[in-house]
Amino acid sequence: MSNEQDQFNELMMEIKYATNLVRNKKFTLGQYYDHMADFFDHIERPQDADSLRLDAKKWQIEKGDNNEN
Repeated sequence: MSNEQDQFNELMMEIKYATNLVRNKKFTLGQYYDHMADFFDHIERPQDADSLRLDAKKWQIEKGDNNEN
């Protein structure tokens, strides 16, 4: 299996894991974005990670959630 395929499979597992945490109210949507940003850092995609962190900040501002992870 190629590295791209491995990363895709890992991404899909991470999305399922984090989505489940949101559904079970263990994560807010802002925390989901931050979690996925950390994953994109892990697979060395800093632009995607930065975009997700921006989404997390926007969500926190809109919801008035000042709590960091």
